[in-house]
Amino acid sequence: MVWFDKNLDNEMNHRFKLEAELKRAIEHNEFYFLYQPLVDTQSEQLEAFEALIRWKHPEKGELSPDEFIGIIEKHNLMSVLGEHMLDIVCEFAST
Repeated sequence: MVWFDKNLDNEMNHRFKLEAELKRAIEHNEFYFLYQPLVDTQSEQLEAFEALIRWKHPEKGELSPDEFIGIIEKHNLMSVLGEHMLDIVCEFAST
């Protein structure tokens, strides 16, 4: 016999909804980067920038990667998102 678990049902519904929102977010360019400078501590010279991905969700606001990367990986959306993000980083680097 299997018992219904409302918490598990809520979690699954949340994940399905988030997956659909992620696909829409990629199509609507809702992802962006925050650029964190990397500085050599000895010379105090700027070495590079680290690009930190964020999702500007239309209802929930800014979401950090720990809220969506696992779902992106699980549903094979990483290559689509990765290509899109690479375009954004290259555009930033060329300015």
